[in-house]
Amino acid sequence: LPENELSISNMRRVDLSTLGSSLHGDIRIFEQCKLLEILILCGTKCSGDINRFLHHMRDTSVDRDGTQLREIDISRTQICGDIKGMKEVPSLEKVSVSGTHCSGDIVALAVCSALRVANFHNCIKISGDIEKAFRHSPELRLVNIQSTHCTGNIRVFQFTPKLEEVHIAFSKCSGSVDVFLKLPVVARVNTKGTNCSGDLDESRKRRSYSYTKSGVGF
Repeated sequence: LPENELSISNMRRVDLSTLGSSLHGDIRIFEQCKLLEILILCGTKCSGDINRFLHHMRDTSVDRDGTQLREIDISRTQICGDIKGMKEVPSLEKVSVSGTHCSGDIVALAVCSALRVANFHNCIKISGDIEKAFRHSPELRLVNIQSTHCTGNIRVFQFTPKLEEVHIAFSKCSGSVDVFLKLPVVARVNTKGTNCSGDLDESRKRRSYSYTKSGVGF
């Protein structure tokens, strides 16, 4: 990463993912990017503390309400730390920390009312109640908490009408998959290895048969 912070201070978008494992350095170099909206470092060897980064981003932002960071993707990097700093960044819309050693409570995302993507796949140190995390996330499109220690009832997804993908396999979540029948666009659901009940494919077939029998179908 560049050593001169002044050379990147006015950047709004940073995407270094194409550099892959050849890119090393500490994420703190971006703490001085007062206008930063998008940071994509996935697949690189970047390291550092995500909590420190988010805390400093809020303190240095020119926005009177704090950082205007909308997207952060540090998947498959060496960045670690507690994600609690995300509750200081309500502007977040896309969060991806999959395959990292980040830790903490997913409820930190509860303040992100415009959240569209939450990807914590294979983050075994991530926990927390999804009902508290996503109750006020009406823009949510994708949730991936597969292989985490997240808990809570999937009934919370009745409040996310734009949801398209849900991956909660091998988490601690529970509830009936019938909640997804109420969503107009959800296409992919993976609940393998959870305490969730029901078979979504069978439920969809039953509903389709019911519609047809009542004359609603073709």
